Amino acid sequence: MPDDGEFGYLTTAQWEWFRWAVSYSMVLVPFLRSAGNYSISVDEGRSSKSEPALGMPATQIAAIEIEKLAARMGEWDNLEDIANDVDGWQVAVDFTREVRTASERWPMEDEPHEVKELRCCYCHMLALVYQPPQQPGDESGARCEECGELEADDDFQVRLKVVREELERLGESRRVGNSR
Repeated sequence: MPDDGEFGYLTTAQWEWFRWAVSYSMVLVPFLRSAGNYSISVDEGRSSKSEPALGMPATQIAAIEIEKLAARMGEWDNLEDIANDVDGWQVAVDFTREVRTASERWPMEDEPHEVKELRCCYCHMLALVYQPPQQPGDESGARCEECGELEADDDFQVRLKVVREELERLGESRRVGNSR
C-alpha cells in the first residue's frame, strides 16, 4: 500500500473510490448479470418507440464493461501497482466510473422513495412514500405522509399495476387516434 498518502497518479479520493469499486464489483457484476432489463430511470421509460432496442439488456453491457476493465487490471500485481503506473491509473479511473455508474443506475436494494403519481387510498392526498422491507418480516408498502396510513405492499402493487396498464391503454388509444 502506498505510504503517507501517496497513491501514485490517483488522488486520495480516487484511491478510496477505486478500492471501494474493486470490492463492490465482486457483488455488483453477478447482480447485473442476473438482473436482465431493469431500469428505475424515468427517462428510460419515456424513450421514443422509434429508437431501436438494444440486443442485450443494459445491465449485461455494464457487467461486460466492468469485467473488461477488471481483466485489464490483471496486468498488474496489485492495486498499488495500478495506481503507480502511467497506463494503470486511467484503467483505475475508468473502472471506478463504470462501477459507480452501474451501482447508481441499478441499485441492488430498494430504498424508501416518494410516489408522486398515486394518491393515498385513505385520504386521497399525493403524499405516498414507498417503504420497502428493511429486514425480513418488516411491513412494506406505501405510507401516506399526510394521514400516516400504510397500504400493504400487495395491495399497492396491484393498484400500481392497474394504473400502469390504464396509462399504457390510454397511450395506445392516443397513438391510434393520431394516426387517422
